[in-house]
Parts: sequence; C-alpha cells; structure tokens
Amino acid sequence: MAAGDEAAIEELYRSLRSLRFHIVFQIGPCLAEDVYHDVMIALVVAIRSGSLKNPEALPAFAQTIARRKVILVIQDSIQQRKNI
Repeated sequence: MAAGDEAAIEELYRSLRSLRFHIVFQIGPCLAEDVYHDVMIALVVAIRSGSLKNPEALPAFAQTIARRKVILVIQDSIQQRKNI
C-alpha cells in the first residue's frame, strides 16, 4: 500500500467495512459513508507517510481515526444547531 498499490487500498477498504457500521450507529446513515471514506483516506495517508509503525495495530488505529472524525461531525452538528 505504501507504494500506491490500488488493490491493497481496495482490500483495506473492504477489510475495515465493519467500522462503517459503528459510524452509522453513532451519527446515522446520512453522513456515515462520507466519514468512512474520510477515515480510509486518512489511513492511506498515515500508512504512506510511515505514521503506522505496527501493521497489527491497524484496526485500533482506524478506530481512533474514526472516533475523532465522528467527534468532529457531532461537534459541527451541535455548532450548527446553536447558530440557528
């Protein structure tokens, strides 16, 4: 994946698909696909830059990124409601 192999990226996307269901549970289906895609992009960038040192930590690393993205979406939603 670090070399830009598209098949490896597709496999990563499929292998962590269950993460999407956790995202749906937290923020609903409307935003979940976009957040999941953002998580996958962040993961690929992290892997290519060498931020992920231990490949066995990939699921936990992905969950952490997803958790942070979900928090940002929730915070943004709260801010939008305050501004109405």
